[in-house]
Amino acid sequence: MTTLIHPTAVIEKGAEIGSNVSIGAYSVIGANAKIGDNNKIESHVVISGHTTVGESNHFFPFAAIGGPFFRNYFAGGSRSVRGFEARSLGPLDSGIEGINDSADPFGGSKRVILKSALLLPLGPSLDRRFQIFVDGGQVFGPDDSVELDEVRFSAGIGFNWLSPVGPLSLSYAFPLNEEDGDEIEQFQFSVGQLIQ
Repeated sequence: MTTLIHPTAVIEKGAEIGSNVSIGAYSVIGANAKIGDNNKIESHVVISGHTTVGESNHFFPFAAIGGPFFRNYFAGGSRSVRGFEARSLGPLDSGIEGINDSADPFGGSKRVILKSALLLPLGPSLDRRFQIFVDGGQVFGPDDSVELDEVRFSAGIGFNWLSPVGPLSLSYAFPLNEEDGDEIEQFQFSVGQLIQ
């Protein structure tokens, strides 16, 4: 038999794949991973780090082996680059024709985040603050160089309140250099962690 790799799977340069291996949709095989013969890797599996997999194993969907599943960085959203949809910036998969025609972000190994804000207290208490901000950021894949002209920027206003039920944050942002395909979300609301 032959090795089958789904078109949306990411096989990083340097990974070693044996024969008769099946790799499912949206799976990621890291640069230092070694996959033995006769392995079946279902969809959404991450095998990273210095990991060696022997022969004849079966990895079920959403398994993460060799490192934390969150090793890929993401950007966009209320906690990184406001004005862009959460986790929407960075490398995209190719989508699956007829099933999922849109490209989805799968994160990257490098992330640039730039944030600057002018915080203005509202009244004598410091539990309510108005802010004017500029955010920037982008995610880059393992084989990509960091290109500053790819960094997306936004500017806007926000309101933070340390309410009795926990921190509440509202922001309204305008993307400054959006590109075709960027997912825009101008108004964002966050509970539980203040937007910095």
